[in-house]
Amino acid sequence: MSKISKIQARLATPSEERELNASATPKGVDSPLPPVSQTTSPNTFWDDAEKMFTDSMLAIEATHGQLAEHLTQLMSDDGAYAKITDGEGLLSNVRLLGQDINVHISRLNAIHAKHAGRTGGTITPDDNMHVIQINGMYYDALEIYNNTIMPTVSHIFEQIGAAELLLQAELEQQLADNAAKAQDPSYVTDVVVKDASNDASAPQPAEQSHS
Repeated sequence: MSKISKIQARLATPSEERELNASATPKGVDSPLPPVSQTTSPNTFWDDAEKMFTDSMLAIEATHGQLAEHLTQLMSDDGAYAKITDGEGLLSNVRLLGQDINVHISRLNAIHAKHAGRTGGTITPDDNMHVIQINGMYYDALEIYNNTIMPTVSHIFEQIGAAELLLQAELEQQLADNAAKAQDPSYVTDVVVKDASNDASAPQPAEQSHS
């Protein structure tokens, strides 16, 4: 059976599949395949569509979670946030990303509603056409995700990463300076030694009485 015939057999309805099997079997030879039940599907197209929806939602969750973690750490550290060269630009990108993600989630939910509750595989030609259209919608949504959401995510990570690199360089320089001072014998720490004789707060000896 050629590749095209195999594809046709996968998409065929039970009656069409019997005709294909019959045409592929020489005359006078019984077909080795038993009759296909009207409720049996030779594919898992509905399950595949459900997996596309689940994978798409998990991708959003993973990306949003990683970004949220970095932003939380950045905002909680005044020193790191001060290293951002374009704070307004970062906030603008974060707001834009939030809007795009909400729209994308709504888009995926709308597609999912078209096959919610469908499991297993397709049976009728109408089901075949329906699932093909749904798969096309998911691929279109993936393209939108890659062309609109991911560039914004990458830009935000670049802005955060630049600030984190500057802060890390500053901390490393501070540690190097402290290590150099600790090894310098001429370096005197800021220690104040009080002279008890000139300190009014120091306890004074009791005066002896003369009788």
